[in-house]
Amino acid sequence: MKAARPSPYAGGLFRRQFFALLGCSLLFFLAIGVVVAQGAGKRLIARELAACTVRRDELRSRILSFLADGRADVGYLAKLLDAGGEASLTPGGAARSLALFAEGEVHFSEVLLADPGGKVVADGTGAASLANIADRAYFQAASLGHPPVLGLIRAKTTGDAVIALAAAVRPADRGSWVAVGFIPLAAVSAIVGEASRVGLGKAYLVEGSGRVLSGADYPRLFRELGADAASGPEDGYAIRELRAGRSSAAVYEGHEGAWVVGAYSWIETLGLGLVVEVSRDRILEPLSSLVGPGLVVLALAIGILALFSYAFSAALVAPIRALAGAAEAVIGDRGFEPIELRTNTELDELIDFFNKMIATVRAREDGLRDDAARDSLTGLYNHARIEAILEIEIKRKRRSGEKLSFVMLDIDYFKRVNDEYGHLAGDEVLRGIARLLEESVRAGDVAGRYGGEEFAVILDAGSDEEVQVFCERMRSVVEGTRFDFEGKEIRVTVSLGWSRMGVEGLGSYDAVRNADRALYFAKETGRNRVAGGDGPKTMGSLSAKLKP
Repeated sequence: MKAARPSPYAGGLFRRQFFALLGCSLLFFLAIGVVVAQGAGKRLIARELAACTVRRDELRSRILSFLADGRADVGYLAKLLDAGGEASLTPGGAARSLALFAEGEVHFSEVLLADPGGKVVADGTGAASLANIADRAYFQAASLGHPPVLGLIRAKTTGDAVIALAAAVRPADRGSWVAVGFIPLAAVSAIVGEASRVGLGKAYLVEGSGRVLSGADYPRLFRELGADAASGPEDGYAIRELRAGRSSAAVYEGHEGAWVVGAYSWIETLGLGLVVEVSRDRILEPLSSLVGPGLVVLALAIGILALFSYAFSAALVAPIRALAGAAEAVIGDRGFEPIELRTNTELDELIDFFNKMIATVRAREDGLRDDAARDSLTGLYNHARIEAILEIEIKRKRRSGEKLSFVMLDIDYFKRVNDEYGHLAGDEVLRGIARLLEESVRAGDVAGRYGGEEFAVILDAGSDEEVQVFCERMRSVVEGTRFDFEGKEIRVTVSLGWSRMGVEGLGSYDAVRNADRALYFAKETGRNRVAGGDGPKTMGSLSAKLKP
């Protein structure tokens, strides 16, 4: 009987190699998973902290702008009453003035005029009133000419939660009358509530006592039960920080008991705190969703490795080195080429998974870079990206010998839109112009927001006439477009300046400068016009063709 031949794989070196391979593979996957998960989690949290801070500051700015507009409106009403003389201070005259004012100012739930003794002479409905507001801080401050006192109060006539805005009316021969406008809490809450409606987390207001002013039932409870009974004081990190007078952004346990990423700030002029929060679990949800499949893949890979590494351990050295080298290249942020090595074993699945993982990471990085190149309001390319593309186009045109076509578009009298309809309406007009540009440009053209109310287009045009036709079409389309905002119709016009020139020896600055000069020429000659060419002479020759 022959003696059994010892297995060539039974030596200590092979066993050490086998167990080392198995152990290193396990540690490799574990290290990669921990590093990626921790790094990605920290980046997601940091990005959301920054986003919450931006949203908090935007909401705070919108609230302050809204209140500033209300102050200006009440001040304007006081001036009108003052200019009307004695007749405007009679119950009938005041009622007419207040009624006309109330029709045009939809944000005020009530407007009224009080005599120097605090008695309400008339309100916007024209109804008689016996109310007296002499004990109200806003009346006392306004009658003495002091800055208005803001804060959440309960209206005497309706019991609603309102913010009072007051301004003094000072006839020459009388004491200080006071005009008052009341903005309902719901109007401010609507601004704050937009963050929740568009899926950006949760935003809410907090009183100095710690009460959270949220929920559709709060105005009704405030009206029926009063401020003390409308809601109880809440306890949470952000609320405690606000009550201590601090503003910041952090990861903390919210007043509802869940961990959140949030930013908070005190609105001094209003006497309320503003909080913007996003659930931490929601932020980390993309990572959590990968844990289960990742563990399954990891377990499968290790199981396959344990089954077949005994027979193929010698062939595993090269793939391990390849994977280690690729991981080192990724961690060191060097160029990564997909691993092409094939072993005809289950390790090929690991190699493919690694290549897909790196491709996914790179795709996400590319997406983040694209987001950074976009204007947050319009979605078009921003100023920096337009400049970069312009440099690339100049190099390409220099090689091909073609001319570069560049267009600048500016909204005429845009400040009037902001002044008359508000900055939100102005933002809607900017978004509308951006949509029109995206619909008008062709493949090969690049449109972007150059800054403020200025837009830029890099055209792939073959002639001056083609650029002129595009600009005139854009001018006509904008002139014929109606922009709707909160039921109001807004119409604007635009002026366009363009340049089409050879790029030999020139740079992006020259293209922008020539187009900007043409734009200036279009504005100086009446606006709602198109001008363009290589210089003032060309612009002058085109001016005869412009719309009078």
